[in-house]
Amino acid sequence: RLLDFTHSHIISLLFAVENAFTEEEEDNLKDAVVWFLNPQKLNLKHCQTTQTIMLSEKEVKLDDYDGPVVVQGRKLHNRINSQNGLFVYFQETEKSLEKFIEDEEILRKVVIDKDAKKNILASLYSMGIGFTHIYPELPYVGKDILMKNSIKGYLEYLKEGEV
Repeated sequence: RLLDFTHSHIISLLFAVENAFTEEEEDNLKDAVVWFLNPQKLNLKHCQTTQTIMLSEKEVKLDDYDGPVVVQGRKLHNRINSQNGLFVYFQETEKSLEKFIEDEEILRKVVIDKDAKKNILASLYSMGIGFTHIYPELPYVGKDILMKNSIKGYLEYLKEGEV
């Protein structure tokens, strides 16, 4: 009943392409997607407020609203803090957010071409954005090291192709 989102466009992009080097060949034939959500307009539509509903402030009855709403709990977990996260709460679970919201001012889908995923991930790493930004746990330090090695090999392969 909860779908997580982030306030950060860069983190959204990293989530979309994070498996570009590790996906099975079949998965690499698929485009990636980033969803942009306007939380103020979604809440205005379904609960007549532009504010994000804070779950820690008072007793909130989320099932009383007439559609999905944006909520935020206390930021007690390092991963939620790192990901700058918030959630969409669904009263019913059979319908996707895309089916609820057809208004592009509230929800917009951006498709990332499958052939661009590795280049985007390499660019994010070149800016210092890696897995430890979204997963602050120790195993992801190792994953970042392995990813940097994969990116290095990929960039060398691209250079060889230019010669």
